[in-house]
Amino acid sequence: MKKLLLLIFLTTTICIGQSKEERQAILDAKKNGTYNKKKDNKIVNETYAASNGVVYHVGDTITLGRGSSPNGDFNYLQMGGFYNTLSVLNGEYDDIASSIGRNYSGLNVEIKKIKEINFKGASKVIFVVGGGNITNYNLMIEDAISTCEIKNCSDTYNKPQIVYQKQEDKYDKLKKVKELLDTGVLTQEEFENEKKKLLESE
Repeated sequence: MKKLLLLIFLTTTICIGQSKEERQAILDAKKNGTYNKKKDNKIVNETYAASNGVVYHVGDTITLGRGSSPNGDFNYLQMGGFYNTLSVLNGEYDDIASSIGRNYSGLNVEIKKIKEINFKGASKVIFVVGGGNITNYNLMIEDAISTCEIKNCSDTYNKPQIVYQKQEDKYDKLKKVKELLDTGVLTQEEFENEKKKLLESE
């Protein structure tokens, strides 16, 4: 029995624990300011380089834009809490009882913490922000940037989409008239008259 308990204890210690050298290396790196747990994910020393070109730091202030839901509420700014964060990551906006209303538009929030959540194989960077009251909020920063829920957002979301339609030249029109002839809508004589008009114009 003693051997079994000892075996379980040692197995747990070996599987979970870090070596003394690993712990010491991490402590030394933290003292030197070179420790970077999230180096590959753009989170470096409590800063985050976002897709809008802004480098956010803990303590920075972010001005909220307008909510991206149809009624103007914020989809990517949620009252803090694990359940709400998972609901947003799953896309279940209707189930969230604590989504932030449109009256928060223009409010300044302060970044209190920058963290990363891995969910269903994807990682999301979330800012824990304070809005001047007792409650903390979770801001999914990249989603908020892409939908302009913050002021420094991607320019393409706010700009109207302009679609240029190619102007038809006489040959495009002639092709359409030929299709009408092929389908039997026009007779050969009508086709020749239309063809003559099109080739003489322009």
